[in-house]
Amino acid sequence: MSKPFRIVQLNEKVFSLIFEEKLTLNTSALKTFFEAQFFALEEITTTFNRINLIFKDEVLIASLNEKLSDFTVEDFHRKTTTFYWEIPICLAPQYTEDLQSCFEGQPKNFNNYLKTFLATTFTLEFYGFLPGFGYLSGLPNALHLARKANPNRLTKAGTVAVGGAQVGVYPQDSPGGWQGIGYCPVPWFSPQQTPPVFIQQGDSIRFVEIDIKQSQSIALAVEMGVYQPKKVQL
Repeated sequence: MSKPFRIVQLNEKVFSLIFEEKLTLNTSALKTFFEAQFFALEEITTTFNRINLIFKDEVLIASLNEKLSDFTVEDFHRKTTTFYWEIPICLAPQYTEDLQSCFEGQPKNFNNYLKTFLATTFTLEFYGFLPGFGYLSGLPNALHLARKANPNRLTKAGTVAVGGAQVGVYPQDSPGGWQGIGYCPVPWFSPQQTPPVFIQQGDSIRFVEIDIKQSQSIALAVEMGVYQPKKVQL
């Protein structure tokens, strides 16, 4: 049976709908629904089991409640992806120093961590923190890593990092408190392109190990504008 929303939170122009099940929404269909109800949306963001709807104008909660009376999450399930992005990751020692620190004196656990990581399929849930910083879900519980007690003043662009239950790739140099576990030579954010991100919300991702030479070759292809991210059909 369809489950209606349970909670509506209103805070100025933003409210969230929380559902009991994992969020797998088609945000384009969701946007169309609300605009058909004469609620102009400025933006939709999602955080796992929460939808954040940001309106262009303030809305009356009573009017909104009336329109949502027949709303169910099943109406807006996004389709299961039929492919995954193959994302290169270099695991050379200079890129895994944080992970080595986490497993100091435990080389077997260190290697098992990376082996399991490479065997995992992730899902891009949303972008945030920095333009093009994608938050990836799907990290097994055994691979969760605590954030750093003292964040770095500088985390280099391309750093693949783990913060708690999430995985992300830093799209630019910035401060950062996540544990670096590798390096990705493919930029996740290109403002000169439309759209500026090639991986979309809901897409699946697998990381594939490359060596230093392959990383340098990919970086050169990116710089020359001839690199094409790889899609693998399921």
